Amino acid sequence: MTTIGATRRDLEPRLATDAKGTWTVTWSRGDCCGNEETDIYFGQSYSNDFTFVKRYPPHPHFDTDTEGDACSALATDTLGNWLMLFWTGDTIDGTFGADYDIFSLCSADNGETWSAPQPVNSTAAADSPSDHDTAADLTTDGRGTWVAAWRSYNSLDNTIGSDPDILFATTAVTGTLRGVVQDAATSALVDCAALVITDVEPDIEAMRIVPANKVGEFEAPNLAPGNYVIRLYSATHESAVKSVTIEEGKTVFVHFPVNLATFTQGIRGVVTDVDNGKPLVGVHVMASIDGTPTDETYTCGDGEYAFRNLPTLKASVSVKLQFRLPNYTVKDQDVVFNPGAISEADTQLSKGIFPGTIAGSAVSSATNEGIPNVRITLLGRSNISTETNAAGLYAIPAIPEGRYSIDASAKGFQSSTVSHSVPNGDSIEVNFVLTPVSAGMVGDVNLDNLLDAVDVQLVINGALGLAVAFNVDTDNDGQINAVDVQRVINAVLER
Repeated sequence: MTTIGATRRDLEPRLATDAKGTWTVTWSRGDCCGNEETDIYFGQSYSNDFTFVKRYPPHPHFDTDTEGDACSALATDTLGNWLMLFWTGDTIDGTFGADYDIFSLCSADNGETWSAPQPVNSTAAADSPSDHDTAADLTTDGRGTWVAAWRSYNSLDNTIGSDPDILFATTAVTGTLRGVVQDAATSALVDCAALVITDVEPDIEAMRIVPANKVGEFEAPNLAPGNYVIRLYSATHESAVKSVTIEEGKTVFVHFPVNLATFTQGIRGVVTDVDNGKPLVGVHVMASIDGTPTDETYTCGDGEYAFRNLPTLKASVSVKLQFRLPNYTVKDQDVVFNPGAISEADTQLSKGIFPGTIAGSAVSSATNEGIPNVRITLLGRSNISTETNAAGLYAIPAIPEGRYSIDASAKGFQSSTVSHSVPNGDSIEVNFVLTPVSAGMVGDVNLDNLLDAVDVQLVINGALGLAVAFNVDTDNDGQINAVDVQRVINAVLER
C-alpha cells in the first residue's frame, strides 16, 4: 500500500488513467471539521510505476481562498487533456455567489499546468445563497465531447421546482475527422497510410499527422473548427489530397479511394528509432538533387516511405535525403539513384537534446503587482538561476529536458517552490504569487543590539502567530542560551 496523503486529513479521492501509463489522483485535503478549510490537491504517476508525485494544489487559487473545496470528478480523453470538477462556496474574488457552485480545472498538457477555476453551472454568478450545486460527475467520449451532471437546488427561475434535481452540461468545442483508405480498384483496405492534416486558415491548428491502422481506418479527434487540407501518403499506393470543413461538435467522415502505385524506379526505405528499433510515423523526408528540392513524402504507419516521382535521368546521380521529426535530430543521407532501378535507403533517427525555457512572473498577493529582484532558482542546479526585472518578469533559457523544482524567494516575502517538467525543446510558463511576511518575521532577531528574552519571544510570536507568552529564560539564570531556545521550541511543538 502506498500513502499519497500527508499529515492532514485527506478525503474524497478521484482516480483516472489515460491507459498510456499516466495515472492522476485528486482529493480534498484539510480538517473538514470546521477548524480548517479544505483545498483540492492532485498527484500523478507515470509509466505505471504508481509512485505519485506533485501532491500539491493544481492552481494558486487554492492557496488564497477562504472556503472549503470538495473534490467531485476527474476524467481524461487520453490525448493529454484532463478535466477536474470540484464544488465550493468560495466566491472566487467576489465574482460568484456565496452558495455552493461547480467549477472546473482544465489541463491540455497531461497535468503539467491547470487553468484557473471556471464555473460549470451557468447560474453561478446570479443564483441565490440557497441554490446549491454539488456532487458532480464527469465523463467524455474521447472525441471532444465532455458531459458533467450534478445535484442542484436551483429552481432555474421556478421552472423545475426547488427540490433537488439533476442538471447536466455538455461541451464540444472541437470536431472529429474519421475515415478509411481503400484500394480504388479492389476496395481492399489499405493499411499503414499516413495522413497529414493542415489547416487552411493560419493559427487554427498546427499540422497534425495521423496514421491509418491495419484495417485502413484513421481518426483525428479534437480538431478546432475550420477548413483543412488532408494529404495521404502511402508506400504502396498513390498519394491523394482532399479538403474538409470541421464543425464544432460534429464528426466528418472522409473516404480515400487510392490507386495502386507502379514502382519501377525511385528510392524507398524504412525509418526507425535508433534506441528501440520501432518504426517512426510521420517523418518528413525531403529529396534534393544538386541542392534543389525535387520531391517530399512522409513515413507511414510501418515507418516506410517511397519516392516514385523522381526525375528520369540518363546517368546515376546522388540524391540527398533529409529526415525530420519533432524531438529527433535532423539527419541527412546521400543515396545513389540509378535510372530504371529502385534504391533502398533505410535509416535510423536519434532523439535530439533541445534546450527549453522557463519564463514567467512573480507578483505580490497583497497588490497583484510585479516584484523586482526575486531570485528564481532551479533547486539542485545552483548554477541555473536568475532574478526578476523591474516588472517582476523573468526567463531562464537553455534548460535541458527534465523535471525541476523551481524556487522563488525575495526579501520580505515567503518563498514558494513548485515542480514542473520542461519538455524537450519546449517553453513553459511558471508564475509565482508571493505572500508578504508579517512584521514579526521581517526584522532583525537582535532587535535592540542585545539578544535577550524579549527578542526571542517576538520572533517566536511573529513566526508562529502566537499570542501566548513563554518563559524564554527556562532555567532562570539570567542568560539566553541554546538549552533555553531548545526548550521553548519543544514547548511550541507540544501545542
